[in-house]
Amino acid sequence: MSSIEEGVRTMSAVAEKKPAQASRKLTVFMFWLDEVCYAVPLSAVLAVTSRSEEITQVPLNDEALDGVVRYRGKVTPVVNFARLLGVPSGKEVKESLIRELNVREQDHIDWLNSLEMSVKDGSHFAKARDPHQCAFGKWYDHFHTRDEDLSDILERFDEPHQRIHSLADKLLGLRDRGQVEEALSVLDEERETTLSLMRRLFRQARAQLRVMIRPVLLYLTNDGATPYCCLALDEINDVLTFDESALQATRALDQKGRLEGIFRGMLTNEEGSDAVLLDMDGLRRRVTEGAVETEDS
Repeated sequence: MSSIEEGVRTMSAVAEKKPAQASRKLTVFMFWLDEVCYAVPLSAVLAVTSRSEEITQVPLNDEALDGVVRYRGKVTPVVNFARLLGVPSGKEVKESLIRELNVREQDHIDWLNSLEMSVKDGSHFAKARDPHQCAFGKWYDHFHTRDEDLSDILERFDEPHQRIHSLADKLLGLRDRGQVEEALSVLDEERETTLSLMRRLFRQARAQLRVMIRPVLLYLTNDGATPYCCLALDEINDVLTFDESALQATRALDQKGRLEGIFRGMLTNEEGSDAVLLDMDGLRRRVTEGAVETEDS
């Protein structure tokens, strides 16, 4: 049994020992899909494991199903939660961002090379001088993350990024005053220091994004003993207890078609731990529609 699974079982046992007056409380297991938090009743959670089990591909009628796994002999359908909702998974978002950071790193290498050429041959320098106007700067000014380590890395970009862009006016000014050699000397020094620092931060940011990719399988149960499906997720969050009165219906969650009936509403509390609560009956019906046989073979 994995440490994650043991933790879930311990939390479930604690929840079951609460006195009767706690019946108006709702304890939920929370998980993230990119920047949105979702929740299921803790009573519906059988186990959580890292996604290391071998998923068997079988003929499927539903693109949201990845295949099946065996859990203690029980053949269990694997529902890709992101695909079920029709949105990119956190893994896909992070991998896309890693590729984007590769491009933005090269942008700044090219930017400095272009500035060097303008200093040497007197040509017009057409790239962005304002750090807020380059592609990276526009992204940087509006990007937010829950991950504290990634946030710390990104904060350290601010000073060297501004310094790099400030070189254009400084070095082109030296060039225009006939001080080309001095301008090139400064540029070489900044390439070895400021640009090198930025490149190191780009590497650290990409490494942290890879660390943030932590796929798991969340096994759901109707009887507390056997799973009827497992959700393939990007990242688990926490177990919290809410007042049942904190559950609010909202028209924004009213869905038709394949998502109809799988959302109960929004859970909110004063600490800001908001989450979309899934409807277990609706989700179970949706899984059944996938036509995956879950009987023991």
